[in-house]
Amino acid sequence: MAKAIKALTVTLLIVFGYGCQITHHTGERTSPTHRWLAADDDVTQARYNLHHSKCVEETGVDPDAMRRIDPAFEQYEQCMTTKGYTLATY
Repeated sequence: MAKAIKALTVTLLIVFGYGCQITHHTGERTSPTHRWLAADDDVTQARYNLHHSKCVEETGVDPDAMRRIDPAFEQYEQCMTTKGYTLATY
């Protein structure tokens, strides 16, 4: 009986520890999920920053909390597309 309780305790600790690890890591962003590809290969970072800033200003999208489900994101995406960018996700 003592061996069964010990085995059950060890198993529960492993499962609990694994669950905590998953919960801890799901909230963190460790790498980018998308980027804007310019149709023109000569677009500089400064030019991209200008386009991005103008589209953020025009659409009112929050650059720190952009989500595809946000209605303003669709307008932002359209603005960037108009300026010659394509959204690439990965």
